[in-house]
Amino acid sequence: MEAIGFIGLGKMGNPISRHIMEKFTLAAVYNRSPSKTEWFRKNGVEVCSTPADVARKCSVIFTMLTDSEAVSAVLTGKDGVIEGIRPGSLVVDVSTIYPEDSQRIALKVMEKGAEMVDSPVIGSVDLATTGTLTIAVGGSEAAFMRCRPMLETFGKRVVHVGPNGFGLKVKLLNNMIMGSNYAILCEAISIGEKAGIDTETMEEIFSGGGANSRTLEMKGKRMMERNYDPQFLLAHQLKDIKYGLRMSMDIFSPTPVTSAAASMYETAYNEGRGDNDYSALIETYRNINRKA
Repeated sequence: MEAIGFIGLGKMGNPISRHIMEKFTLAAVYNRSPSKTEWFRKNGVEVCSTPADVARKCSVIFTMLTDSEAVSAVLTGKDGVIEGIRPGSLVVDVSTIYPEDSQRIALKVMEKGAEMVDSPVIGSVDLATTGTLTIAVGGSEAAFMRCRPMLETFGKRVVHVGPNGFGLKVKLLNNMIMGSNYAILCEAISIGEKAGIDTETMEEIFSGGGANSRTLEMKGKRMMERNYDPQFLLAHQLKDIKYGLRMSMDIFSPTPVTSAAASMYETAYNEGRGDNDYSALIETYRNINRKA
């Protein structure tokens, strides 16, 4: 059985790595904040001092990090994964980063005789905890088949969508839809509230007709309760939308709807809501309508 390493034990990485442990050998972990590694140490997993050490000990290395800069630093920087990786190893990056950045890193991994797949997860902390995420995988068919059983420990739907970078492209499109969908929902709800309509009544009506959506199902109650405990940070939603806009610019594709939504997430972020769940966007719309 392969020795698996995991780098990045935050809100998503922690439950994902624990699901892997249930069926596979999690041999080593690394996290920039050592306090997040204590549970793993107590449960027999070696805690490494650098990402390179994880790569030296493991044949499959998972990474779950914030953005392109973090993934690049951990994989290609000083004491990074590439310094310790062995020929024949596999890097499985479940972060959401820019596709071209991932493709560039994958080429550097290949130069070491190893392979990399991008496997960004679609879903929040709740789905990571229950092991029911959706995962889009970019990379070779052989690499996909090798890591698929591991991905299935925390994903209910695991789909190979193409070569390196393609998993990320699909993930960014997903979050463009999700983010824009929620922005128009906030717009409508805040207008209705200003017009004197009860929020709960609107949620009930919208959920029974063509305005219903998975986004309304997930965030409607949070809107009403003003509960913005983070499941998926607004800062991360903004990052993903910006990556999506950048991708569209690279292929000269217009994005009028997503661009408008992005400006509202940017406003919310500048109001200090970055560390809230992205459902906090409704408060930015409410502020606008109170001032109007």
